[in-house]
Amino acid sequence: MPKKSTASKPLPPNYIALDINQDELIVLGSKEQVLDYIKSYCESEGMDEDDVQSCISIYELGKQIDLQVANRIEVYF
Repeated sequence: MPKKSTASKPLPPNYIALDINQDELIVLGSKEQVLDYIKSYCESEGMDEDDVQSCISIYELGKQIDLQVANRIEVYF
């Protein structure tokens, strides 16, 4: 009888969307959430296709890295 794998499945990736012209975070979430919110954001801001391509950046986020901070603001990974 084959053994069951105890390894957990990886979490789906999260995405972040930014309006780079206004230095504004638009949304952080799953791919579907980001796409839906960007559509609403663009409609509310009156953006056309060129505005969207030049103003909005979307990034896939990796796993979170814990930081260790010592006195005098030294950061360690």
